[in-house]
Amino acid sequence: CANGSSNASAWIGIIFSSSRSPKLLAQDIAEADGFIVTTWPCEAPRKLLQSGKPLVVIDPDVHHRPMPNLCEHFIDNDIIAKAAARHLLSLGHCKSFAFATLDIRTCAREPIFVQERRKAFAAALYAQGFACATIAPGEEALMLTTLTRPIAVFAAHDERAAEIMQAARKLNLRVPRDLVVIGVDNNTIQCESTTPPLSSIEVDFAGSAIQACHELDDLMHNRHVASPCVYHGDILLVSRKSTAAPT
Repeated sequence: CANGSSNASAWIGIIFSSSRSPKLLAQDIAEADGFIVTTWPCEAPRKLLQSGKPLVVIDPDVHHRPMPNLCEHFIDNDIIAKAAARHLLSLGHCKSFAFATLDIRTCAREPIFVQERRKAFAAALYAQGFACATIAPGEEALMLTTLTRPIAVFAAHDERAAEIMQAARKLNLRVPRDLVVIGVDNNTIQCESTTPPLSSIEVDFAGSAIQACHELDDLMHNRHVASPCVYHGDILLVSRKSTAAPT
């Protein structure tokens, strides 16, 4: 997309997906003046960094060494996790708490956003005198039958929260009487397809994208950009029946 200038050298931003072919990637590198990357496939980062062209990476899985043409852009995961902790603690009836992490068997390490949400959630609970367990993929049955009920679960995102609720149904656990669950992203289709509907934290991804565009513009005009850079946008906690008071 052009930067709104009438100048003939207006830049082009490319948003990549993991399915980008090497041929198209090479063509984009040759034609574009700057990049915003929303996924981080194996081959693209090396080629993009080697090009020396300005690059903004939204929510990278791992930190990369500082480079003048690179900005790592993150959502404020601390504020997201603290909002989840406040909401679950405010219910007043939960006896144990857990964070549902993602399956890291397909990647080298736990993604940064998952690490940050887990750590901030655990810290917020600890400040109020509660411990935080971790529910890894494959451990749902073990953890949900071991932890003292009612259990409060904060999941890394909505899809993971839905998996926790599905596991609970197989164990005949009642939501929200035995278990309350909250996710992140407020994916309406996902959240309203669970039984009961899933509470979630809505993130201002539009504002984050706008900031990322400004960061890319600064890089392209040789203005200093801090990296990593965190977007401190508004969040909205959408409460549904998965965190309702038990009846």
